[in-house]
Amino acid sequence: MILVAHSLGCALVAWWTLEYGHAAHASKMIGALLVAPADVEQADFPVATSGFAPMPRLRLPFKTTVVASSNDPWCALPKAQSFAADWNAQFISIGACGHINAKSNLGDWPLGREYLAALA
Repeated sequence: MILVAHSLGCALVAWWTLEYGHAAHASKMIGALLVAPADVEQADFPVATSGFAPMPRLRLPFKTTVVASSNDPWCALPKAQSFAADWNAQFISIGACGHINAKSNLGDWPLGREYLAALA
């Protein structure tokens, strides 16, 4: 299995790994594509999304790629790089694309499909 997560979902993958990464079913994971991780430690992070901070800073036991934008309002590029380093993930900056969502005008995002294929 390959996980694909966006924003707060990236934190969910880290928390899942912290809690269940050593369970038998976790061995089925072969990779994760984590796009636009949210900085759950950011001072102005929405209160309604409580319970995700602090971000787990553990080595993920599967091949991981983190894709981030240089102008993401929910996570500064250096913080995304720091998450990737702690997770032992490949880090890819795609330039100024905001929160890497529909507003980023990436369309079908062929590069994202390439990043996903590289994990398989």
